[in-house]
Amino acid sequence: MLRTQPQPLVRPTNTPLPRAVLKFLLNNGLLIALVIEIAIFATASPEIFLSTGNLFTVLRISATTGITVAFYTIALIAGQIDLSTAQVGAVTAVIFAWMFAILEWPLELSFVLAMAFAALLGLINSWLVIRVKIPSLIATLALGTLCYGLAISVIQSNSTTGLIRLNRPPLRDIINTEIVGIPATVILMFAVYTIIYILLNHTRLGAHLYALGGNPQAARLNGIQDKRLVRFALMFTAMSAGFTAIMIAGRGLSAGAATPVGGVLGGPLVAAIFSGVGLSGGSGRIERTLIGVIFLAVLTSGMSILNVSPFARSMIEGLAFVFAILIDSVRQRIETR
Repeated sequence: MLRTQPQPLVRPTNTPLPRAVLKFLLNNGLLIALVIEIAIFATASPEIFLSTGNLFTVLRISATTGITVAFYTIALIAGQIDLSTAQVGAVTAVIFAWMFAILEWPLELSFVLAMAFAALLGLINSWLVIRVKIPSLIATLALGTLCYGLAISVIQSNSTTGLIRLNRPPLRDIINTEIVGIPATVILMFAVYTIIYILLNHTRLGAHLYALGGNPQAARLNGIQDKRLVRFALMFTAMSAGFTAIMIAGRGLSAGAATPVGGVLGGPLVAAIFSGVGLSGGSGRIERTLIGVIFLAVLTSGMSILNVSPFARSMIEGLAFVFAILIDSVRQRIETR
């Protein structure tokens, strides 16, 4: 009778369960980090951080930057890097302030014309990319420099303080409007994210944006209108930057060439990358962008409450950014295996 030798036990190199757990942790790493961040600040200063006033402060910070970052996410998904958002937003706010405060035009007319100007700047960006064939990184950088010079020229022609003052307060009252106790800007931000979520995940337009960013040549061969998508992405990114800058100018009653439109880490591009949107295009989730915006707002609020020094703030923000990049890099490696 033949005896068979017992076969040695071979352990699989990649067991499904640990890999699934790791993938879950990586996909939800930013949300987990947000929970940990809230727990740390709530423990360090429970009375102030957990107060209703601070909650609304966090939401207002998120709303101020989140709208621009949401539309910037669309541009990155489509494979477009826009380096002009800060300058486009600033010059739009300056043009609005010039019409509203200096020329004393009606608020509605000034706002509509300023937003039309921002849309025109977005169309110029798309024209440079589509017709002149300049990469979006270079085209938007050039236009941003032009916008900064234009903003400085308008300010110097109408003010000696480096700012155009908005001494007429109706815009601040509108921005600070609350609906059932919730700031209207916060409601607007969540509405924007809801609409973009539906657009990216449940419409043909969203599928085409992902396809264009993932493989532009294949997208064109499959009949996707890449020119229209680039024009759509860059125009709405410019308009969102202009809208955000006008909100900030209205709240502060002044507009200048350095009106901020981005997150605490330096602008919509960095905030979007922090949220896991890849620079190569074709990747990113709008819900992650929202979590990233809230994370940055909580970080800003928490460090202000704890009176963290500017030097330490820069270090903490840099470490948070590196941590987010590492999570995204590891997640992409696992997904491509």
